[in-house]
Order: sequence, then C-alpha cells, then structure tokens
Amino acid sequence: MAEVATPAGGNSQTCSPGNAKVVAAYKSQAPTDAAKKAGQGQVPAARDANVQLGDVVAIEVQNGEGLSSDACRRRPIVLFLNGLPIKGLPAYPPAPELGIWKFVLKVTDESREAWSFLLGKPQFASRTMTASLGLADQAPLASDDAPSST
Repeated sequence: MAEVATPAGGNSQTCSPGNAKVVAAYKSQAPTDAAKKAGQGQVPAARDANVQLGDVVAIEVQNGEGLSSDACRRRPIVLFLNGLPIKGLPAYPPAPELGIWKFVLKVTDESREAWSFLLGKPQFASRTMTASLGLADQAPLASDDAPSST
C-alpha cells in the first residue's frame, strides 16, 4: 500500500491506511433515541445490502486505525463504488473508533460524473456494486462486501 508524505510545519508525517480492509457495507438504520444518548448507533440485526440514492450506507473497516491517525485526519475519506471515487460525500458521523464510516448517497456537483457512469443506463433491475472507502487521491481499500444498489 502506498504511503503519502504530508507536510506538517516543516516536518513530514506519513499517512498510510496500513492493512485496513472493508469487511462489510450495508444500509444504515437511524439510531434509536437510547443509542443516541449512549453515543452509539444501532446496527441492524440483518444487514440490508440493498441501497439507493438518499440512503445512508455504512462501511465497516477492520484494522482502520491508520485512517484516523493524525497524519491522515487532514485527508478526506472518500466513498468508492465499483472502484470509482464518489467525491463530495463527507463521512458522517466521523466515528473511526467504531470502525464504521457512513455516507449519504446523493448526487453532488463533484460526484455527478461518477454517478452518471454508474447509473447512466436506466434499468429497473438492481445493480450489484462493490463498496469501499479510501483516502482522497489513493486507491480504495480492499473490500469483502458488495452491496446491491438500485
């Protein structure tokens, strides 16, 4: 995995996701009020991998500590679908300590071209896509899961 030097006050720090790997991608449910008070989101018992524009997709990462290092915090985390970066979708809430990043699937000015490529040919059937995340201007992390997007 490539490492990127990031200048910080004259010193360079290395930003590397290390051996981080996406282990699951699924439609995220709204957290319950009790879970909000406890500071934790609700993870659905049966993870629904069918997502569509407007949904929140959760990307679960194993060994993702490097993504939240001081050197990497200055770089945006980007959602990737079928290997294409979907720019302009900030990860929320940024909870890397849980190993889960969430993104609202929506078309932005920055992501319009990628969405056009992914969804350009209208069809009524579901489409299977791989989901991952990565640092801006780097390749996506390896992924084990492929949610279906409609």
